[in-house]
Amino acid sequence: MNPHKWLILAQALLRYPYHLILDLTINRSDFFPSLGWFFPAAHKVKVYRVREEVDPPDTHRTTVIQRLLAFCTPDHIAHRAMPSLRRPDLDIRALYGLQTPFVCLHTGNSSFYHNRKNTRLWPAEKWIELLDGWSRYFPRHQPVLIGTPAEAEHIGQIADKFPGVINLCGKTSLPEMMALIATRSS
Repeated sequence: MNPHKWLILAQALLRYPYHLILDLTINRSDFFPSLGWFFPAAHKVKVYRVREEVDPPDTHRTTVIQRLLAFCTPDHIAHRAMPSLRRPDLDIRALYGLQTPFVCLHTGNSSFYHNRKNTRLWPAEKWIELLDGWSRYFPRHQPVLIGTPAEAEHIGQIADKFPGVINLCGKTSLPEMMALIATRSS
């Protein structure tokens, strides 16, 4: 965060203090969560201190957050704050002209967004080989590439070398992307 954002956040938290601050990170050395401990709040809970009471470390992150909220907040607040994903009520096929069955593929990762060295990235050539193989097994399915604007260059390399792909990278909103993933492709 830049100093201007720190100042805005500090002023807001001092003017309107939180009742509860939940540090949802598991790593004790993360810098950003420590920010919350400088500001006033009636209650502060660090996940790593109650993690074993909530669930063992190998539990899915969403489940841990749900159980943590149930553990440390009143039911009426925990219910409203529970993470959830609902399929948007969109006719995604009509919105993007998807006539045939399709295979939705996301080839990027969070390193693009954070502008970090991408050691986990599978090369574009490998994705092209995968799409080529898919086209043999699923010849009627059209590949649809999704991703964020930060991933556009990488996904563009794949789209340029594979004919018939629909490149929606950076063109969909999050609800539209969710609808694409949730839509039955047959």
